Amino acid sequence: WLAKAEDETNTEYLTRAAAEATKYKATDMAYRMSKTAYLGLRGLPEDHSPKRHVARGVPHYWTPGDVATWLTDRGYAEVKNLGPPPTRRMPWYFTAVPTDKPDDTHIYTLTNAAGDVTGRITVERWK
Repeated sequence: WLAKAEDETNTEYLTRAAAEATKYKATDMAYRMSKTAYLGLRGLPEDHSPKRHVARGVPHYWTPGDVATWLTDRGYAEVKNLGPPPTRRMPWYFTAVPTDKPDDTHIYTLTNAAGDVTGRITVERWK
């Protein structure tokens, strides 16, 4: 939804929304009853904006830097808002631009130097 600026007339708002629709290749515009944002874009191509994710099974001794590096190595971009969970059993939450299949659940196997499986990390969109 596109927020209307306080000093923007309805005509200017509609013109700006139409320009945004063209810019982002939207197929349609939508209208809803609202005081602040009543025009929106529909039919947008694949969205590459940062999304909220959850990672389960992260080793308890990993730091936020370790997790950010690990995520980046697996195709996540712009990793932000990453902090350790309050307890070891809770998952890590973060914001990032997803991998090539953004709505899929990704399961990664962790191995040691000898190739033995040491754990699994599950990363999925937080809904």
